[in-house]
Amino acid sequence: DTDAVLLWRDWLLEGGERNVRWLTDGVANAVANGYFSAPGILTTYEETGTRGERWSLNIGITLNGAPTFTAVP
Repeated sequence: DTDAVLLWRDWLLEGGERNVRWLTDGVANAVANGYFSAPGILTTYEETGTRGERWSLNIGITLNGAPTFTAVP
């Protein structure tokens, strides 16, 4: 998605710390409904692909603090 790529590129160019959220088992898993969050710094960013075809992003984020889990009912 073009908007997502622009968001990642902005972070790459601006640098700095941002709050990030991530899922481990997906929303459909009744045992793990929720997400983790923590402040982090973008440490790896790589785009691979061919113009006009699907692209892949390799993203690495180094956390700055312990993540917290937020349950979603």
